[in-house]
Amino acid sequence: MFKSTAIFFKSFGNMLWGYKKAFKASPEFVIYKVVFAIFQALQNLIQSVFLLAFLISCIEEKREFSYALKFIIIAAIIITAKFLLESIGNHKCLIMGKEKILRDLSLELYDKSIKMDLSFYDDPKFYNDFVWAMNDAPQQIILSFNLVHWGVYVSVTALITGIYISTQDAIGVIAVAISVFLRVVIHIIAVKKEIKMEEEKKPFQRKRDYINRVFYLIDFAKDIRLSNIKDLLFDDFEDSNKNMSKVVKKHSKTLVFLTQTYYSITTAILNLYLIWLLYCYFFLGTIQTLGVVVSLHNAINSMSNSLTNLANVLPEIQRTGLYIEKMRHFLNTKNNILDEGKEKLPENFDILLENVSFSYPGSEKQVLKNINLSIPKGSKIAIVGYNGSGKSTLVKLIMRLYDPSSGEIKLGEHNIKKYPLGDYRDSISTLFQDFQIMAATLGENICMDDTPLDREKAENILSLTGFTPIYNKLSNKMDTLLTKEFDAEGVNFSGGESQKIAISRALYSDAKLLILDEPSSALDPLSEYTLNHTITELAKDRTIIFISHRLSTTKIADKIYMLENGQIIEEGTHSELMQKKGKYSEMFLLQAQKYR
Repeated sequence: MFKSTAIFFKSFGNMLWGYKKAFKASPEFVIYKVVFAIFQALQNLIQSVFLLAFLISCIEEKREFSYALKFIIIAAIIITAKFLLESIGNHKCLIMGKEKILRDLSLELYDKSIKMDLSFYDDPKFYNDFVWAMNDAPQQIILSFNLVHWGVYVSVTALITGIYISTQDAIGVIAVAISVFLRVVIHIIAVKKEIKMEEEKKPFQRKRDYINRVFYLIDFAKDIRLSNIKDLLFDDFEDSNKNMSKVVKKHSKTLVFLTQTYYSITTAILNLYLIWLLYCYFFLGTIQTLGVVVSLHNAINSMSNSLTNLANVLPEIQRTGLYIEKMRHFLNTKNNILDEGKEKLPENFDILLENVSFSYPGSEKQVLKNINLSIPKGSKIAIVGYNGSGKSTLVKLIMRLYDPSSGEIKLGEHNIKKYPLGDYRDSISTLFQDFQIMAATLGENICMDDTPLDREKAENILSLTGFTPIYNKLSNKMDTLLTKEFDAEGVNFSGGESQKIAISRALYSDAKLLILDEPSSALDPLSEYTLNHTITELAKDRTIIFISHRLSTTKIADKIYMLENGQIIEEGTHSELMQKKGKYSEMFLLQAQKYR
């Protein structure tokens, strides 16, 4: 009992939180929902309860038409006002308001997501809730206003019909109480069952949604067509559907039984009360006119439905509150990487790692162990090693996508935590092996910002990367739309051409530190060497960190650090490491042998 009450108040608090967000975005949407519900309730009561009963009574009592006309005019005014409010408000308040609310909520979610620690992606439960919040929560807040509308509507209906029934026939109040109590109990049980069913379905639904994306995203198009992975995906899709069907089958019999019981009770009580009313009219004479019989029957039907639906709003609040709680929890989640730095970034800087160790959240395994390395300003550093040695993790720490578990990273005189996070990351330009071309213009793909594009600078960089012959063929130049995601006239470049755009993107930034995290792993060693050598020439005055498990570029590095099992096992120049005849020399000679 106490647990259910606590859950309800928690859910209600989540709803209020969502309503505040919605009211801030579009107050006219919220106000319209309430006002329209009142008019809709009045219109329904006039039409379904009072008007017909009043006219029947007038006929029975042989009243003058003028006596009925006043009531008819009042009813017509209320009904007309409701229709006018609906026709004007649906566009001005509902449609436009809904878009404003969705826009503001989505932007808040997007802003939070880009500031969210990368470590949260490593937590399956949090990531599941994150997906839930991004996909469902904004729409659920909009849908929750149906509960507001319904709550106001049934409250007004129940209040008016309740007053009317209590003045005409006390038995009707008892009938309503019994009907509402039984229906509410059944509905609460059913809603709990439905919530449990949805929660059990969610993991399988996520997998099914992933498979759906695989079949329509261009990223997977070639792999699907040139392999038999589709058969595995079909099997996984079938398994997901079977598992979802099992969940539904597990709960469906109970839900069907509860639904049938719900409607059977309603029908039985209303029929019994109608018989009672007719008995009072024909035999007891306690009801004087047939119009009162009609109005009381319709009134108890409206009141019973209203009170039941009002009570049913409570478990619906719990259901909707669950979605909103996901969004609320996501937006209120505190990052582990704190942005509290106040120091001003120096123009040029050295980077120093002192006894840096790191374990991923939730894991006791150390991915990096006591890393010590120095990166002087303007130097070219190579971090090499086999896959899984910790190279990319080390780079993530330098970019402050994670903080070390122990030790510290210094930029200039201070720990990198002393600098504002945005300023620090802006000082770094990166080029990853899995770089993405955005569905935007060529200029926007190079600039990657909403600031005006420096076209001359961008064109110069493109020419240095060898992209000019391709660029000159583009009729819209920097305004050329890339990918065909939103426009059939968009351009899809080859892998090599896209790579030159990605290089231009990295060089367009004025960042002092350039990190190349295996951007050319798909290239042959000669092409990789040419690429990295070109980048080195174009970024002469910048500090560059090369990350690679292949060694075609290491000769141009000022210093090489070789990682194995999260530790630096060798460091020095290419010549020094070759003379040591250690792991680096062995790896270099083994790779070189393949290409002689």
